[in-house]
Amino acid sequence: MAQLPRVRAVVKEVLRWRPVTAGGLPHMLVKDDTYEMPDGRSVFLEAGTACHPVQWSIHREAKLYPEPDEFRPERWLEPGWPTYREPLTKFPNLQNYSAFGFGRRICPGLNIAERSLYILVSRVAWSCEISYQKTAAGDDIVPLSYDYVSGFNVQPKPFPFALKPRQQRAEFVEREYQKAWGGGERNASQGL
Repeated sequence: MAQLPRVRAVVKEVLRWRPVTAGGLPHMLVKDDTYEMPDGRSVFLEAGTACHPVQWSIHREAKLYPEPDEFRPERWLEPGWPTYREPLTKFPNLQNYSAFGFGRRICPGLNIAERSLYILVSRVAWSCEISYQKTAAGDDIVPLSYDYVSGFNVQPKPFPFALKPRQQRAEFVEREYQKAWGGGERNASQGL
């Protein structure tokens, strides 16, 4: 994935823009702490206090994420953005990224999730064209931006979209499938 910084940037921006656990998971402080507010005030937090890092708000901090409500993968790739880091063969990545939690309670599946997301996004982008579905009049059907199912984790309600195989790549996949699995009754478009 070192040679695919754009894929990594898209994955990271999706997780920033629409975090899965938007409300975050509470953590209990094991020792007294002081939190410095953006306005310069300090807040004392006693050991045993439940802290609830709200991912939605963290990922909307305008100083770190200018234009926070905009989907902008380039914020991870271009030097003019505060989130840019080098080398692009390593960054952006999901290590030390709040979408997967913090400290001792960080998601133990982070490495698997990171690689799985990169592979999935790469494969879909390689093999398919993704676009809006059209109305009968030919207009784009644009899904509502905040139309989510209710629950602890955030996910959009089902929405229409167009997924079209890239023809040359579909033929390649079909050919490789036939080489691997022979000329049985199934073909690649029918699945395994």
